[in-house]
Amino acid sequence: MVSEAVADVALRTRSEPRGLVRISCPHGLQEIVSDALPPFLAANPSLRVQVVMTNRRVDLIEEGVDVAIRIRERLDTDADVQLKKVGTSKRILIAAPRLLAEMGKPSAPSDLKRFPLLQQQEQAGPSVWLLTNRAGQRETIEFQARLATGDFGLLVAAASAGVGIALVPRANCAAELTSRQLVQVLPPWGAPEGIVHLVFTSRRGMLPGVRAVIDLVAHALRAATT
Repeated sequence: MVSEAVADVALRTRSEPRGLVRISCPHGLQEIVSDALPPFLAANPSLRVQVVMTNRRVDLIEEGVDVAIRIRERLDTDADVQLKKVGTSKRILIAAPRLLAEMGKPSAPSDLKRFPLLQQQEQAGPSVWLLTNRAGQRETIEFQARLATGDFGLLVAAASAGVGIALVPRANCAAELTSRQLVQVLPPWGAPEGIVHLVFTSRRGMLPGVRAVIDLVAHALRAATT
C-alpha cells in the first residue's frame, strides 16, 4: 500500500504542470492572454509563466521560448517546430462617428488619404496599408501616420476620441463597435486575413506545463478570433 501511494504521488508530480513556461505574444493579443492567465495560474501553483511581448519573429530554440503566438497570411512551415491553428484575425477600418460627421465618409480606399490615419507601427518612416476587398481587388495606401504605435489599445482609444481612422483587428474593437463609439469604415475593405496559430517544439517529451499552456492559449484565442 505504501509503495502504491508513493507511485501515485510520483505520477501526479510528473503530470502536474510545473516549472517555467515562456510565451511569445504579439501586440494586440495580450489582453486575450492576460484575461486567461490569472485563473490558470491560481489553479496551477507550481507553474510559472513569462510572457514576452513582441511583434518580432522569435527563434524558439535559440531564445528559449516554449510557445509562440503568431499571426501570418500563411502558416509557418519550419521543419523544427510544430504548429496549431486556432483562428483567424481580420483587421478592419474604424473611426468615430463624429470624425465622419465632420469630414464625410470615404467611398473608396483612395479617399483615405484626406483623413488623419492611425497606424500599428513602431519603426520610423512612412506607413503603408495593403487593403483587399471581397472581390480580391487590392489597394495600397501610403501615408504619414498621425499616430503610430504597436499598441492596438492605444489606436482604438485614439480612434474613439476622433483622432483619425485606424486599421485594427475586429477582436480589439468589438466592444466599441457594439456601443457605437466606433463604426466600420469602407466595410468591403480591410487588411488580408491573418491566420492565428501557435508554434512550439516537438510534442515528443513535451513537459506537462508546456502542454497545459498550449491548451489554455489555444482555447482563449479560438474563443476570441473565430
